[in-house]
Amino acid sequence: MRNPTALLMVLMFLLAIGAGVVAGKLSTHAPPAGSPVERVVSISDELKLSPAQKDQMRQVWESVQTTANDCTAKANTIQYDYEEAVTRLLDKDQLAKYQELTRQSKAKVKELEKKRRGAFSNAVEQTRKMLNDSQRATYEKIIHDRIGALGGEVAN
Repeated sequence: MRNPTALLMVLMFLLAIGAGVVAGKLSTHAPPAGSPVERVVSISDELKLSPAQKDQMRQVWESVQTTANDCTAKANTIQYDYEEAVTRLLDKDQLAKYQELTRQSKAKVKELEKKRRGAFSNAVEQTRKMLNDSQRATYEKIIHDRIGALGGEVAN
C-alpha cells in the first residue's frame, strides 16, 4: 500500500505546477494584434518614414515575428512534453484526478478569457459613444489596424 502522505504531496505538487501552467497560458492568451509587419506599415505611414526607413523597419520586425513564432512553437512542444511526462508518472486513479483538474482549470481560464474580451468590447463601445464622427472614423481604423482579429468581434 502506498503512503497516503506521499500521494497527497504528489497531488499537491502537480496541482501547484498545473496552476502555474494555467496562469502562464492565461497571460499569453492576448488576442493577436495583426502581424508585426502590418503594424510597421501602419506606423511607418503615421511616422512618415522614408522608403529606406520603411524597409529597415520591416526587416527588423520580420525578424521579431520569426523569433516569436519559433519561441511559441518551442514553448508548445515543451508544454506538451511536460504534460506527457507528468501523466506517465501517475497511476490510473491519479491520472483521472489530474485530467479532471486540468479540465476544470481550462474551463476557468476560458471563462476569464470571455470576461476579458467582454470588458474590452464594452470599453471599445463606450469609447465609440464619446467620439465625434471624425474621431470615430480614426478610432475604427485604429481598431481595425491594431487590434486585428479581436476587432472583428467588437460590435460596430
